[in-house]
Amino acid sequence: MYKRKIVTILNTIMELDISNFDEEIVYESIAMLEDEFKINVPIKDINERNFNSVNKMNLYIERKVREKNG
Repeated sequence: MYKRKIVTILNTIMELDISNFDEEIVYESIAMLEDEFKINVPIKDINERNFNSVNKMNLYIERKVREKNG
C-alpha cells in the first residue's frame, strides 16, 4: 500500500551526502518515514525484522498507521 512512497523516501536518502552511512541513513530514513506517514517509530522497533526490505517496511508502516487510526 505504501511501497511507492517508501521507495521514494529511500531514493531521496540515497542521494544525500551521508558520511556515516550505516547509522545516519537508518535514522534519517526513519525520520522521513515518521514525517510522511505521521507515525512514531520507537527505537526498539528499529531492527531487521521491520526494516530490512521495502516489503517489511510497508507491513510495519501499515500496522503503525492502523494502530494510530484505531
